[in-house]
Amino acid sequence: MPGYRKLREIASGGQGNVHLGEDVDSGDKVALKYLTPIGKKSNSAEVQEERVRFLREVREQSRLSHPNIIPVLAFSGRGQRPWYAMPLAQASLEDCLQGEKRDVSWSLSVLHKIVDAMEYAHNEGVIHRDLKPSNVLLIDGDWKVSDFGFCRNLNSDSDQITKPASIVGTAFYAAPEQYDDAHAVGPTADVYAIGRILIHCLTWNRPPPGVHRLNELPPNFKDVVVRCVAEYPNQRFQELSELRAALDIASSAP
Repeated sequence: MPGYRKLREIASGGQGNVHLGEDVDSGDKVALKYLTPIGKKSNSAEVQEERVRFLREVREQSRLSHPNIIPVLAFSGRGQRPWYAMPLAQASLEDCLQGEKRDVSWSLSVLHKIVDAMEYAHNEGVIHRDLKPSNVLLIDGDWKVSDFGFCRNLNSDSDQITKPASIVGTAFYAAPEQYDDAHAVGPTADVYAIGRILIHCLTWNRPPPGVHRLNELPPNFKDVVVRCVAEYPNQRFQELSELRAALDIASSAP
């Protein structure tokens, strides 16, 4: 692999394996993400779907240029195991949420980074569809959204690989409509996920699917959360700029 040396595996999931890597010229440490080995997949259709999804992740992250979205440093789509290199994270939001509870201002600072990143992505026509704390990474002191493998580009229908009856995303954070037709969801699905992340950050408890823990929230944030996680998309914030403004008002309330 020109340019990078693979050192050891540091994470694995259904779609990819992440290794600690090293730039052979500079010695800088990076993260190298590989498509899950074919041998672990059950059939050729599943293999092809995962490959298309992985390459879509690389493509979309490569073209999205924002301080709070993980950049792609290099990639290769050749061979049986496509890979890409990205900056090495110090921690994920999920890691932090498993540690000592932080104050509200800390949680809001993270949420604002997620909102900024996704507002930009939405303006570029990209819906993430799998926002969750493990996909928000701390890199050089700043929070960045990662893992666009389940994203949908609203400007293209050429890469529809989700089945109407299958859920895309993670049950703790996925919007209700993602259970019905994941390909048809709009930007408000990400608003729902951000609302669920907000609950997790403000209560320091992961909300079970369908349960919002509203009684545990600081009172001035309840209305914001209720609107984020409304059952129907048209009842949620329609633009992330609206959510940002609501968070600012709630945080300044006495």
